[in-house]
Amino acid sequence: MRVDAPLSITSASVWLPPDRYHVEEALASGAVTETQARRAAGPVAAYAGDTSVEEMAVSAAQDTLKLGDVTADEVSLFHYAWSYDQGEHLWSPAHQIAQASGITACASVGFCEMSNAGATALHAAASSMMLEPHLDRALIATSDNFSTLPYDRWANSLVNILSDGATAALLTRGAGPLPVMAVASGGDPLIGGGLVAHRHPFQPSRPGHKVSREDWHAAAQAFTAVRAAITDTVTTALDHAGLEPADPRIRAVLTPRMSAALAAKTLPRLLPEPLYQRHILLGQDTGHIGTGDLLANLAWLLERPDLTPDGYTVLLSFGFGGNITCLVVANGPR
Repeated sequence: MRVDAPLSITSASVWLPPDRYHVEEALASGAVTETQARRAAGPVAAYAGDTSVEEMAVSAAQDTLKLGDVTADEVSLFHYAWSYDQGEHLWSPAHQIAQASGITACASVGFCEMSNAGATALHAAASSMMLEPHLDRALIATSDNFSTLPYDRWANSLVNILSDGATAALLTRGAGPLPVMAVASGGDPLIGGGLVAHRHPFQPSRPGHKVSREDWHAAAQAFTAVRAAITDTVTTALDHAGLEPADPRIRAVLTPRMSAALAAKTLPRLLPEPLYQRHILLGQDTGHIGTGDLLANLAWLLERPDLTPDGYTVLLSFGFGGNITCLVVANGPR
């Protein structure tokens, strides 16, 4: 989607609980083996424990509004995204978190999928603002607490390590620090079914399950589908932004927060070579923040004092569910 209207990311923030769960702790407790610890996606995860997703989401939302010099009653659209169980008390998470954040008199919409949900919510907000001129400010928030997973999070951390936390971003009409040039989404349902064919990703592996030839075949098909979907989505977003992969004005490419080993192994096969050369891997100190990686990467970008004013940043998001989103922003007001 070419963003012809003047829409900008005005502010963004990340809220992480103070406690950390280190892989060494999991190893010492016997939750993981030495092999699992050695192959883990990172050294540390944020741990929320009994802190509710609502409390984290409200903190991120209010921090973002404060950074954007906007009050809650000025928000004209609220989107909330999550991937893991929100708890019985949140029977309609988007509406309840909007109310707890002080947001009133606007639509509140929830997005529940895997890790791409936050990016999907941002894309949907931008689309709504393009179509409805009366929408001036959209707040997008995410929150997940994986503390109640039925397995130790370090036991399933080859791809990434799940961190508890919340993120938020404010999309406004008019000039701002990160003008949105284009956003595109794509995907393939084959991806999710192939990557975790024999189980729910938030459930432990079946006891005694052995990876079969069919599992390997499904995983290979899923990776091919991922590569095709990323290629199509990135190409569309760059085309709509008036850019080519080798354009020297692209200063940085930000992807989901994953292990350095996985990034080095897979990203050269998923991204055009010129984009991979400008890739910056974030999250080695935060882990994978559920549905909020893209919004967290926007927060990191806004804190960069050395942004080249005439440059662009490409932000890529994807998740186990099979959806891909690519966002292109300008590094400074246009």
